[in-house]
Amino acid sequence: MGSPSTVTFGLWRRHSDFAALAASLREPTTATLATVTGAESGKMQDTFKNTLLSWDCVLQRKRWFKCLDKDYLSLKSFLLERFMHDLLFESSSPQIINKFLGLDKGKKI
Repeated sequence: MGSPSTVTFGLWRRHSDFAALAASLREPTTATLATVTGAESGKMQDTFKNTLLSWDCVLQRKRWFKCLDKDYLSLKSFLLERFMHDLLFESSSPQIINKFLGLDKGKKI
């Protein structure tokens, strides 16, 4: 009995890509609303409340200039992971995450 094979891949995204994703959740456009089933523009922030709170934590720890300190990079990585985890947990469908990761046929957010 062997373990099922798994496929993993790495993907790089700039901070501005994450910022665009958070902005699309905070102030949704018609395209963003179409990817989130059952969300109305007034309820979008309530739908992603923890996700947006996690993004605010990322912004609170952001430095003005490029910082390569390993402790800072480790913390930033953790906060971005938490942001994506909350988005995954609060999403009712995978389309918005697939679009961000480039896994759909369209462009990223």
